[in-house]
Amino acid sequence: MPPEGNEAGRLIEASGGQSAISDAMRMIREQERLRVLMDEFETYDPDEIRHRAMDNSCVTQGYRAEPLAFVGADPPTEQPTTTQSSPREDISPEEAVGINFWDSWTPPPDRFIHNYSYKPEPIMHSTTDEYPEYYFGLEIEAESDVHDLSSLAGRIVDGNSVVYCKRDSSIRNGFEMVTHPLSWGYVKEHIRENGVLCKMLDRASEFGMKSFKTKTCGMHIHVGQEAFAGTLHLYKFLRMIYNNKRFTKRMARRAGSRLDSWASLDTKYMSIDQMAEEKRSISRHVAVNLNNEHTFEVRIFRGTLNPDGVMRNICFVRSLIEYTRNAPLDEYSLKGYKEYVRHNAKEYIELVDKI
Repeated sequence: MPPEGNEAGRLIEASGGQSAISDAMRMIREQERLRVLMDEFETYDPDEIRHRAMDNSCVTQGYRAEPLAFVGADPPTEQPTTTQSSPREDISPEEAVGINFWDSWTPPPDRFIHNYSYKPEPIMHSTTDEYPEYYFGLEIEAESDVHDLSSLAGRIVDGNSVVYCKRDSSIRNGFEMVTHPLSWGYVKEHIRENGVLCKMLDRASEFGMKSFKTKTCGMHIHVGQEAFAGTLHLYKFLRMIYNNKRFTKRMARRAGSRLDSWASLDTKYMSIDQMAEEKRSISRHVAVNLNNEHTFEVRIFRGTLNPDGVMRNICFVRSLIEYTRNAPLDEYSLKGYKEYVRHNAKEYIELVDKI
């Protein structure tokens, strides 16, 4: 005699046949399945349970449903509710099924740190007695240990109109500081002579930001395309960087593997002649990115918050532009470039002792 209260046993006793035994065993399996499912609901975690397909259930990824009363019941009429907040409040839970919000999510507006795609109308900065032929633009990446990066960015920029900050996914926990276009005279006055940019870099260091002693941070220098007199000038400039790899790496102060990842010196897939002629590069992660609409971007440098280091990098780019502008095609060389820098030592103070 089966124990009292055992539904399977009562069914067998009442029917007394083989089919009753089969029905009883099926009921036992369904009851066990229901118990397991209900146990899972009690401790449901959307990060652990990705998708559970059940007959007549309403459980889908990322949502909680009430446990079913018994197998075969109609699904609850009440809509499931999300177990985590969603950055997309403009769609319903039904529309959200199967969507990975975070792949296409754009962070909300930030007062001090803009999205990576942010491109404001440029504000040209130059000295009052200067008529610049071309401008520079700086991108300096830096990391921090603080959680409130927005407040940190606001304190560093301190309301100046020269620099703004942007997110960059390649930075562990930080942002990049980007300048509006700067003339050579403005760079010298505001970095070399303790101006706006020098003070901003000092504040970043004082507030604990790091750039040089990190694994990912770099410094990129944009140059207006009008800096180059033509295809031949650009060709000579590119050859000085790509064909003098050891010297370029020394000036970049970046480990070979990191340089290869973010600013490759490899010309195997696209020759220097082709780059100069077509004014494009095979990708943006090369030593000189030619794919921007208005600027060429020198990407080789290790990040730094040291004003002298920043100035040295700008001096390197400008001196290469000016040397290759006038050096004859059959005479220009690394030796000739070094002689040019030494001859103009007052102009390139931070660079002359490093070449």
